[in-house]
This record gives sequence, structure tokens and C-alpha cells, in this order.
Amino acid sequence: MRVGFIGLGEIGGPMAANMLARGHSVDVYARRSEVAEHYDTLGAGIVDCATEVGRDAEVVMLCVYTDEQIQAIALDDPAFLASLRPGSVLVIHTTGRPETARRLAAAATPLGISVLDAPVSGSVADVTESHITLLVGGTEDALECARPAMSCYADPIIHMGPVGNGQAAKLVNNALLGVNVQLLRDAERIAEALGLAPGSLAPALVHASGGTHVAQVAADMDSVEKMTEFLRPFLRKDVAVVREIAAEMSVDLGLLDAVLSRSDPF
Repeated sequence: MRVGFIGLGEIGGPMAANMLARGHSVDVYARRSEVAEHYDTLGAGIVDCATEVGRDAEVVMLCVYTDEQIQAIALDDPAFLASLRPGSVLVIHTTGRPETARRLAAAATPLGISVLDAPVSGSVADVTESHITLLVGGTEDALECARPAMSCYADPIIHMGPVGNGQAAKLVNNALLGVNVQLLRDAERIAEALGLAPGSLAPALVHASGGTHVAQVAADMDSVEKMTEFLRPFLRKDVAVVREIAAEMSVDLGLLDAVLSRSDPF
């Protein structure tokens, strides 16, 4: 396929690299010259601005850091959507507000462009090894169109329903992830008070009934605190969005909020 790509960071970079390695044509936009030069050596096409990245693409992917960046690229500048081909698919890999994805779909549909919100769940290693999880909102037809490219780096690809549902699922996931991180930190503190060696609990929990995915991540990273430091910026960003949306919709977060409202939630 011919793919346009913006957002060559820790997650987006391996996505683009995997698609190139599997024979897809990938045009990229990068603000930093050294990043552009690196992907040029991998065989990517280099474009000078965001409105050029999707002119010839069947699928255009945005993997920037924040929801605000998605809005700035794809909604605030009408030239971006206007530059995409009718019949193409715009994929949002950034975790953000479901409403942003729905607004983008509403703006893109009259132009003949489909939108998928497909936030990722997993690590840099997962995307590099082609098994990061995608939680996808949008139509079945748009998903099938984009699947050959997304399959280069994602497995499983889970269809959650209409546009916006991928973001909703990811935000709830990250709220629960934040809770599990905090619970594991408390469990580690209690374990040390009971005489266990620091850092010894998580590797044991991987094989025990109280274990979670968070315990496996902590064991892989050698400590709960290393895992917490790695996850902290993502969790703070996404949990803030969950709280904002819950307040707007008068949704009670229940026990999730009780844990996430602590003075030092992460």
C-alpha cells in the first residue's frame, strides 16, 4: 500500500519502519532533519509539510503525542483533510478524546475520507515485534482497507464499534492501568513491611493468582518504580482526559476514582 505517516516517535517510528520492511511505500513528515534523514535511509519518501504526506496515500496515519496535536494537524487546518485522496482512510493512533475522533470523521466524511481511531496498547518492544494491540473505532470497510498496513505492527487488531469507541476503550483501559499500578505499588510496600526483599514480589505475582499484566511489566523492567516512571507521563495525560469526560457526562468513576484521586496516584 501507499501510506502517509506523521509522528515518528518511540511508537510511531517502529510502525513506519515495519511497513517499509514489508514492502509498503511510506511517505513521512518529520519536523527534525535528523529524523527525516534516518527514515530516508530506510527507504521512506520525505515530504516537507503535513499537507503533502497524504496526497498519494491510501492510508494516512497520525501517531503524535496528544489529542491537541491531532486537532492542530487535522482539524484546525482545513488544508490537511483537503489534501487527502477521496476513498482514503485516516488512522488516529494517538490516545485522546472520543469526541475529537467523531468531529474528525464528521469533517472527513463529506470529502469521501474514512476515519479510524486506533489507539495502541503495549510497549515499544510490542510494536517493534509486530504484536502491539490496536483498539479500533470506525467502519468495517475502513478497517479492512487499512488492515494490510496496520498488520505490519499490530496483533491483535480489535474492532470496538463506531468511530470514537477505540478511544473510549483505551481511556478506560488506561484508567484501570493507573489503578493497577498504584495497587501494585501498595502491595510492594506491604510486602517489604512483612519482610520480603525489595522488588521480589512482582516476579512472584507473575506466577500467582494475584498477578496482573502490570506485575509482568514490573518484573520485565526489574522494579515497580522503573515501570511507574516510564508510565507516569502517559497515565497522567490520559487519566486527566478520563476525569474531564466523566465530569462532563456526570459519570461516576467509582473505585477507580478513589484510587486515582490519591495525593500521589503514580
